[in-house]
Amino acid sequence: MHATVQGVIAGANMVLADFHPEPAKALVDGPQAMLMSELDWFFKDVALAWQCYQQRQTLAEQHQNGQV
Repeated sequence: MHATVQGVIAGANMVLADFHPEPAKALVDGPQAMLMSELDWFFKDVALAWQCYQQRQTLAEQHQNGQV
């Protein structure tokens, strides 16, 4: 989750995250998969990061326009 949020704040256009109901049984990427029960938390965390990104963009635009 941390890498996803860092990517969003840095301006990533897309992220790829693996979710699986039983990561230990996943045929691919099981050790890095998050649980389905973490999906809601993940989306809320990404939404917060997106808000931060938008605020950073506004601040950068204000700086470029000499407003800050």
